[in-house]
Amino acid sequence: MDPNGNTYLAGTVDGNEFTATPGAFQPNYPGGTCFGSGGGGSIGPPVPIPCHSTFVAKLAPGGNILFATYLGGSASATPSAIVFDAQANIYIAGGVAGDFPLTPGAAFTTPPQGVIGSYIAKLSADGTQLLFSTYIPASIEAIAVDSAGNTYFTGADSFEIVFPTTPGAFQATAPNSSQDSPNAKDNLGSALIR
Repeated sequence: MDPNGNTYLAGTVDGNEFTATPGAFQPNYPGGTCFGSGGGGSIGPPVPIPCHSTFVAKLAPGGNILFATYLGGSASATPSAIVFDAQANIYIAGGVAGDFPLTPGAAFTTPPQGVIGSYIAKLSADGTQLLFSTYIPASIEAIAVDSAGNTYFTGADSFEIVFPTTPGAFQATAPNSSQDSPNAKDNLGSALIR
């Protein structure tokens, strides 16, 4: 909730049941087919299902919708964190399983392929523009924005990928380099992107 009492929400939808507002950055469900377990529960052959898409909405203090937009590509995208800056621009982070809308100059442009992956995106205060968006080769657990508009995130990487560090980083390599457990995760600390 911002100082004016507006509430910011992010979640997932699996089709066109979500209604975006006129002029929204992404007014329609981006589509995509993913595969889930058949037969109910986790048993059964994979069956095609609609991919999850992120949605972002801003509500006025009285609860009416100021804007609502989809935010995703043809692969599943699920939000894990949302914050806003002093200009009410909205920053969303989450997991992504493939393509996602990116902006020119994105820090990471390769979608995850069978490994842990995330996105960070910045929407304009009115939800009509994607101001920046990039893949992040790790899972993201939290994000923050400072007064200069720099975005910080923390999360975990995987033995399947190596998180790129900057020259002179406090810890340039993962503390446990064993390849014995591909599902193990290491804490990343904080990273800064702009």
